[in-house]
Amino acid sequence: MSLQDTKQSPTLLKLIDKNQKNIFTVVLILVVGLVAYTGYRKLYFPDLEREAIEESFFAKEYFYQDSLELALHGDGQNYGFMDIIDHYGATPTGNLARYFVGVSYYKQSNYAGTLEMLADFQPEDILLKTNRFGIMGDACAQMGNYQKAQEYYEKAAAVKSTLLAPVYLKKAGIVSLQLKDFDKALSFFSKIATDFPEDPLSQEVKPYIAKTKSLQQ
Repeated sequence: MSLQDTKQSPTLLKLIDKNQKNIFTVVLILVVGLVAYTGYRKLYFPDLEREAIEESFFAKEYFYQDSLELALHGDGQNYGFMDIIDHYGATPTGNLARYFVGVSYYKQSNYAGTLEMLADFQPEDILLKTNRFGIMGDACAQMGNYQKAQEYYEKAAAVKSTLLAPVYLKKAGIVSLQLKDFDKALSFFSKIATDFPEDPLSQEVKPYIAKTKSLQQ
């Protein structure tokens, strides 16, 4: 795919969405157990958190199966994430449910709902902090608000997750090209090459760097 294609919004959005499903899955697998454990350890009412974890089991299963309506609203017998937020919103699992809802809304193309839900999500884990801002950037990009998308991607990269920062730096560069903000685009692409030389994206962005430099002239 050529760099010139970023001039077309549909292609730009394909670039933004590239590997997004994998990002969702990796982050959730790595942190769900960690957040549950640390939340249970710190909570003043561990029984309530234990109950929230148990009640959210089926919602998570439905989410991983991409049965998003069941994940969100339950199946009539088991809670969905919206129920978890209503009943256990003050617990770590209730907080994490907001992330699941935000991602589910994104998958359903409810981008305004994604932004609203993730604005209320307060992560402690570095991967979730990074991905929270990143998904909010993706939602803004899908809505055509590239300026706000650029801001969120920059915040995502600033968390300094070596796993996800290069991904969001590239996305920041792509929307910067759409905004014709070539100086920032070059800064984002170059940062991948200099700060994350072992990441495969450090090679992938070399054509972007060359093209952006030509656009600056």
